[in-house]
Amino acid sequence: MEQAKKVYATLRTVLEQRDFPAQYDDEELVAYFKGTGEDMPMEFFFRVNAKSGIVTVFSKLPFSFPEERRTEGALGTLMLNDTFPFGCFDYNVFDGGVRFRGALCFRDSVLSESALDWLVGCAIAVVEEFNDKLLALSTGILDLDAFAKHINPKTPF
Repeated sequence: MEQAKKVYATLRTVLEQRDFPAQYDDEELVAYFKGTGEDMPMEFFFRVNAKSGIVTVFSKLPFSFPEERRTEGALGTLMLNDTFPFGCFDYNVFDGGVRFRGALCFRDSVLSESALDWLVGCAIAVVEEFNDKLLALSTGILDLDAFAKHINPKTPF
């Protein structure tokens, strides 16, 4: 638990240095913040898990794929994930929801400020780069062929 608290304290430092208006739960070792990117609102949830030794970031996108576009949502998410060396978009086939997920392991180690800053920056860059493209796919503005042209190979890190 001591190691997890150190990682959480470092994560807090990183978020505070970036001037994010985050909310913290020091008992649960979680941090949450939201802001607005170029296209739409974004929110990020960080959890430091002492038991697993993993710090995880989640960002649920503020829209869902409608039922008639769920197949495109599943295929588009798979296509997008194939371009990432880190993290992924999770897709819920039942409600069409999409979220970004990334994680770093700190088991038997300590994560530096730069490693956690990279995690934060990477999550923000990926969500900012692809949330509008996923929204366009969900509404039918982009079909799968056009979506593929927008994402390959456009990794923001």
